[in-house]
Amino acid sequence: MNKLNSEQIWMIVFIILPTTLIANLGSEFAPDNQMSVLYSGIFGGLGGLFGFLLHSLTKNKSTVIKSIVVVLTVVILGFTIRKLTVKPTDEQLVSADWTQQQIGSISFESPSKLNLTTSSIPEGTEHFYSSLEVYTDGNDERLTSFINGSILLDTLDLADSFGGSLEGMLNNIGITEVELLDDHYIDTEEVVAKFKFRLNDEEVIGFGYMRNVGRTLQSIWLLPIKRGFSLEYIDKFENSITTE
Repeated sequence: MNKLNSEQIWMIVFIILPTTLIANLGSEFAPDNQMSVLYSGIFGGLGGLFGFLLHSLTKNKSTVIKSIVVVLTVVILGFTIRKLTVKPTDEQLVSADWTQQQIGSISFESPSKLNLTTSSIPEGTEHFYSSLEVYTDGNDERLTSFINGSILLDTLDLADSFGGSLEGMLNNIGITEVELLDDHYIDTEEVVAKFKFRLNDEEVIGFGYMRNVGRTLQSIWLLPIKRGFSLEYIDKFENSITTE
């Protein structure tokens, strides 16, 4: 193996390893799945630049030094990426301070702020809503969402509306059977309920709150998509909800 080929191999090692490791951060920090490829490309490019700089600094060093630098780079990057991507447990989240937020007439607290996702009325619901805003935290494992709507109906069966909304959201993720927990509360103005269903052979728990005052219909949902919420988490979230 001549010197040129050896240096080419070292350059490939120095560039490929950081590129591959750091590119994985793209999907973690992307605001949605559609942006994950772009973010992975950006992070991968930064990783490649970092690897190129490392190679430039060590290209005249011995094989032993280069090997040590490569190993240390992988260890440090791997540890850093793990720290950045590991998700806090519900126990840690419950003990942390949450962000206070108000949408319409409802205030609540959540680990992260919910942002407006869409303000368009879905096709087929034009007879029901005159306006509709959907806010989410963008979490693709378990979603926190707030639906703020103005309805066209003078009267509304709130229990039916809650059940229909829950059924529709669960059908979108392939769930057809759901059960309300015993401590749910329903009257003409509010529905408050924890619910459970099986997800990937595991029972998970979610939460829904719906309020109808006049023609204003608002709801908040903790919806498991890939994993559920603990009861302690749901209780803290529920207890933070206040209305004007």
